[in-house]
Amino acid sequence: MESTASSGSSEPKTPPAKGSATYPRAFLTPDKDSTPKPATPPSSLRQRFASFTRSSGKATAASLSQSSSASTTPPHEDMSERVEKLDLTRGAPKPDGSAAPREHSAPVSRRASMSKSDDEPHVLQYQNAEQINQDSPLPRVLRSAKAQPLPGHPGNLTEAQTRALHELTTALRHDGALHEAESEPPSYQDTQLLRFLRARNFNVAAARTMYLKAEAWKKEIKLDRLVRDFDFAERDEVASHGWSMYFHKTDRLGRPIFIQDLGNMDVTKVFQITTPERVIENFAVTLELAVRHRYEACTVASGRWVDDNMMVVNLAGLGLGTFWSMKGQLQQLLAILDNNFPELSGRVQIINAPYMFSTIWSWVKGWLPTATVDKIDIAGADYHDRIWQYVNREDWPRSLGGECDCADAKGCAKSDKGPWDTRLVRTADL
Repeated sequence: MESTASSGSSEPKTPPAKGSATYPRAFLTPDKDSTPKPATPPSSLRQRFASFTRSSGKATAASLSQSSSASTTPPHEDMSERVEKLDLTRGAPKPDGSAAPREHSAPVSRRASMSKSDDEPHVLQYQNAEQINQDSPLPRVLRSAKAQPLPGHPGNLTEAQTRALHELTTALRHDGALHEAESEPPSYQDTQLLRFLRARNFNVAAARTMYLKAEAWKKEIKLDRLVRDFDFAERDEVASHGWSMYFHKTDRLGRPIFIQDLGNMDVTKVFQITTPERVIENFAVTLELAVRHRYEACTVASGRWVDDNMMVVNLAGLGLGTFWSMKGQLQQLLAILDNNFPELSGRVQIINAPYMFSTIWSWVKGWLPTATVDKIDIAGADYHDRIWQYVNREDWPRSLGGECDCADAKGCAKSDKGPWDTRLVRTADL
């Protein structure tokens, strides 16, 4: 199959030194409340996806989208008064219309995901931003010639983009939606805000609205609690019916490889085992842990700036009937990911696309932003030459035509091998 738009020409060509090696297995964290819910009839899945997201985003969207037709105030300034009343701890304005307490409005620090103990990582307490920068390797990587950040990413901003980042930071700090400087490295915060700016073409007002909605949604689903406690206990059983997702090592640019394997997926059986709510929670936890821990580890290991992944989607055996049966759920899921976790994939490589995929693609691409569509490359069964441009053979799973089998970890899909600390990302990949 011919390739659709590819972002290869816009990416740095110089590959980093190899950072892949064998890493220790992750430690499991038991979850008493994470057992799968009773099976859900497939006919109700569309409603389940919709209802799970409606309450968390509708009120917030309304509070941010209201405007007076007679007002001549610029959108960025006009929104200030409205977001002052946004209670980010609940995802909607407070009933009495009063402003949320400023000291509680910023999200919980996302620099660590586990409680402190003798054998678990924990967050150091810093007194000022200088101490953070001394401890964090990110600023040093950005200053190196090898960093090679892409345009619009930290370390490679135009004057206008730098100004937009400053304006967004100032506005969100005024909203009480950002951490204090002592809670995380400035480069980490900048990286997060630049994702939203790129997603909205550096329109400050639009990026601000998007960021506040995303934070409200994450608080509504209690993402910080999920990151600590969520366990997708049905993972193996779901995978046995054709749907698995996992991170596996890094590509030539140092990015984590995020594999979505949908080969021969049986939608009916999958949703007899799990529920739409848990699928969304699993995606949210997986992506949030990548943001908190994987990209920084990849940056340090490769010596170049890494703040996104290479996603690979295997569609072997996916028929038009399967797609049609889950079209509504897929559209809902893509909207959730795009609205709340923007710009996390630097390249999306679809492999084993069936001959009928052109029909499916005509639907799917209409649900995605143009910037996302431009990153997607589609290949059929003869995809390996595309993969070898970005991935070393020894880092690619043998089940997909590579040379890695992760025999010591019962297969690549369960190994979670990469430069990251597996204790910090344990809920996403085990």
